[in-house]
Amino acid sequence: MRLVAAFAATGSRLFCIAYRFWQRVAAGVFPSLGVSAQARHGRHKMRRGRHRLARTLRALPCVGRNCCLLRCTLNLEDTGRNRIMTNQEIVLEKMTPRHLDGALELSRQVQWPHRREDWELVQSISQGIVALQEDRLVATVMMTPYGDNAATINMVIVDAAMRGRGLGRKMLEEALAKAGERTCYLVATQEGLPLYEKVGFAATGETVQHQGKPLRVEAPADVTWSESGDHAYLVALDRAANGHDRSALMEILRERAKFAVIRDDGEIQAFAAIRSFGRGLVIGPVVARNDSEARALIDFLLAHHQGRFVRIDTDVSMDLAGWLTARGLNHAGCGIKMRRRGAACGQSKPTDHRNYALVSQALG
Repeated sequence: MRLVAAFAATGSRLFCIAYRFWQRVAAGVFPSLGVSAQARHGRHKMRRGRHRLARTLRALPCVGRNCCLLRCTLNLEDTGRNRIMTNQEIVLEKMTPRHLDGALELSRQVQWPHRREDWELVQSISQGIVALQEDRLVATVMMTPYGDNAATINMVIVDAAMRGRGLGRKMLEEALAKAGERTCYLVATQEGLPLYEKVGFAATGETVQHQGKPLRVEAPADVTWSESGDHAYLVALDRAANGHDRSALMEILRERAKFAVIRDDGEIQAFAAIRSFGRGLVIGPVVARNDSEARALIDFLLAHHQGRFVRIDTDVSMDLAGWLTARGLNHAGCGIKMRRRGAACGQSKPTDHRNYALVSQALG
């Protein structure tokens, strides 16, 4: 048996060398050799041979490191790096601020409006993963935790040249592993829907995006700007409306956004935020008890930002679409709200407040 195992181990090493050589031929590393139809057929035969050899080796006793065939996956939590075998090696690692320039270029490739500052905001409260090919960033994903029970999966981008190779799914699986038992939420495009369904997400609703330069409106008298001591009340209302602990997000918005509020007997009962984003400004969240409060808050913010490009993303169930269009914010797209229920889903308490507008499609 030792002789058989030693022979198999030696064979696996030789097969690894041959297989990696063939990968370089197929990738064009040795262009003089070319890749004919006959060569491609040979590649398929080699792939089948690899699987047969792997099955044979699994039946043998371990002979040390030589039993590892062709692919080695490292633990991302322990090392911060993870390798995927393709024609050229792909390395996964933790996203840090040094990756933001590459992430920005990737988002421009898919025509997202994000600035570097918008990436910084999400990255600062998230656990991100990037995929690198020879130090070129080719994919991103982020998991943004909201306490121990919920998270959003966002900023999922794969370079156009790398699609169709399973990289997107691998990135999602790594992000979901970081989320643990949290219930995960995301906003998907129609194109991304099949991938998200494969990893356990189910559609729950629809978002609509409105944007443009608003028509002139008057600022409602019952809405004012928030004051320095209001932040704790805003955090409490946001949690009541969304059911999650988004205090880290609200702290970032405290630094970057302006808040409008509605007070009732001196107590804040509704609020909305506006901040710089993409081509101009974005309104969200908008937390209110009813439609009239939500519209008053939005009108107040529009009235104080006449002539500026403004975007707002809202749930279609809030029935603001027609009203926003009448304000000069035209329909510009939609997204599919999805959820992947986790073990730590928590219990939502009844509340009078609802969130009428997303902070962003990434953050909910």
